[in-house]
Amino acid sequence: MIRIHRFTLIAGLVAVLLGSGCTVVRVLTHYDSFSKLDPQVRKEVLRGRVEIGYTQATVLLALGRPNYRSVGSTGTTSSETWNYTGMDVTSSTAFSAGSAQYANATPTINLGWVMFTQGKVTQMSQNFAPDSPQPSGRPIP
Repeated sequence: MIRIHRFTLIAGLVAVLLGSGCTVVRVLTHYDSFSKLDPQVRKEVLRGRVEIGYTQATVLLALGRPNYRSVGSTGTTSSETWNYTGMDVTSSTAFSAGSAQYANATPTINLGWVMFTQGKVTQMSQNFAPDSPQPSGRPIP
């Protein structure tokens, strides 16, 4: 029988968790909150998906902290929008220290946004929406 050293087992577990994405780390860090969610909501959170009616705490589990937050209001209703961005590693950036483009050398892309009204999701970009069934015969554009 092979004995696995405790350090090797822990190192392997950490590697698997880090390799499977940040969502798993967020879920494990806040497992008490995650475990109280409905099973279908837990499934969507693990997939990094958001649905109408989710709370800000549930969106934090699914997507993490936003890169930008903005607050707006129309009449008596206020809303908050969370924007998520990432680095565009597909763009080649050729720059030199003397170039005017040097300050903007890291191009970013918009990954998506989520809008809250009274602390609940009311809208989100398609990137974060759950997969909807496709109509038979033709793909969704």
